[in-house]
Amino acid sequence: MPSIKSINLANNNFNGVFPRGINRVVTTLQELHLSNNDLYGPLPSELSYMDLLATLNVDGNQLTGVIPDLPSILINVNFNGNNFACPVPNGVNATCNYCNEAGTYPQDTKCIKCPAGTYSNGKQCLSCPENTFSLPASSFCNSCPSNTYSSTSSSVCLTKFDQASNFLQYIEVILMVVLVFVVIYMLVVIIDIRKNSVKIYSDPLIN
Repeated sequence: MPSIKSINLANNNFNGVFPRGINRVVTTLQELHLSNNDLYGPLPSELSYMDLLATLNVDGNQLTGVIPDLPSILINVNFNGNNFACPVPNGVNATCNYCNEAGTYPQDTKCIKCPAGTYSNGKQCLSCPENTFSLPASSFCNSCPSNTYSSTSSSVCLTKFDQASNFLQYIEVILMVVLVFVVIYMLVVIIDIRKNSVKIYSDPLIN
């Protein structure tokens, strides 16, 4: 095959997956333009072996999946208008809309683990409903065993004893608050009585 340095197939409404094995067919390729077609599926990992490829334009397609490692010589890239998954390789100017890794969600160009009490649908972390729980980086919520319960966004299920214990702790806090107010009130009363007593004893002396 003759030495081909540039291929421009943009704006042709081509439909199908990104051409596989292109690195073996065109070993001298430096520019590849496939913008504004109807290509879908992931970019092939063979792109990383195209050592001379400096320009790659695939914007305006329906490409998905994680962007593979790209040649270090690649300096002109346009991946806009696709639906790539996070994370995006370092140095690549592209957006990503979802994560394939279980229990994660996209933030900027990375995948972040969802916290406990939530689950991921690939695009965001959602709260677990009542009577379910989840650990960090979960893609679903587990049902609580029988005789246990949980509130929303919970990482553990509690027993009925825990519920009673929590109620008693709540009552204990209320009693402590009441006791503090009673003590304060009694101190105020005692101070007021002492002030009145001092006034009574001091009045005869004044007369």
